[in-house]
Amino acid sequence: MFEWKISVILNKSKNVMDLDLLTIARRGNLGKRIKNSHNSCITRLENYKKLLEKISSSPEFTDFEKEQNRIFTIIGAVSLFESYMNDILFDIMVSFPKKFGKRKFEIDELREQGSLLALFEKKATQTILDLAYGRFEKYFKKFADTIDIQDEIETHKIETINEIKNTRDVYIHNNGLTNSIYFQKVGSKSRVDSEGKKLPLDEEYVRDSLDYIIQFLKEIFDKMPSNYKNLSHRRVFKIMWEKTCLNHLVSFEEAWDVVDEEDFCIKDRETDYGFSHSEVQIYYFFKDIYSGTQQTDFGYLLKRWHPKSNEYQIVSSWLSSPFYL
Repeated sequence: MFEWKISVILNKSKNVMDLDLLTIARRGNLGKRIKNSHNSCITRLENYKKLLEKISSSPEFTDFEKEQNRIFTIIGAVSLFESYMNDILFDIMVSFPKKFGKRKFEIDELREQGSLLALFEKKATQTILDLAYGRFEKYFKKFADTIDIQDEIETHKIETINEIKNTRDVYIHNNGLTNSIYFQKVGSKSRVDSEGKKLPLDEEYVRDSLDYIIQFLKEIFDKMPSNYKNLSHRRVFKIMWEKTCLNHLVSFEEAWDVVDEEDFCIKDRETDYGFSHSEVQIYYFFKDIYSGTQQTDFGYLLKRWHPKSNEYQIVSSWLSSPFYL
């Protein structure tokens, strides 16, 4: 039986689809999503810290209740950390499909998902799930490579986060008693010397863990390339124009009054710049996004332009992730 596959070949050859264009419109809100996720995660962790200190210093709570709060705090903090990391990794992988590398997907997978975008989302989820059950060092290497962190994060910081994560796991799965998995994953960072011993979880450890996670996330955010954090609808709109045939005929600066990448408006000209009918549809497409008009004949446009063309892919990306300026 023959096994049919489609090759995801990601390069800039004129004869091969540049699949990154299929999600270019999705990147229009990427910077805002990253910043909001980061700020929300840090704020919630800071609130965990305040609540920990409030309960720990209050005579209204028993020692047992204070202990339970410390357990809930470490579980919640690590879960927040993991959710933030997974969301960023997922978002970057789907927004930039070249991050998948030269992967091959079965045609049946595409048929099941219904679109390449849905298939990218499924593969990103699978990648994260596969990494989640392994060692944190491996997960973080994939994370750093994917989001292009150039400055190395010190090994001892990664190991410390790994120990905090595994302390959380021990309290969830084994009532705080160490097991072989803990020692296998933590190694020299283990906080007890043998299996079956309870991991200490006093206020100082939990507070220090919260501080460590917060500082770790801030370092990651600071080292994340600005070309991700600064992506906005207007910046992506300009990139989209520059990737189409229009830019070869009329540069963005000729067609728009430009102050900077975040400040521009369409020039008030009654002209089609000599565009062909097919090119006029692409021009209408950009005018529709800018002003909310409805001049574009999408049926004609998608019929006229070849699916592997930049124009077809950019329009398709917008139809999957529409935005207006």
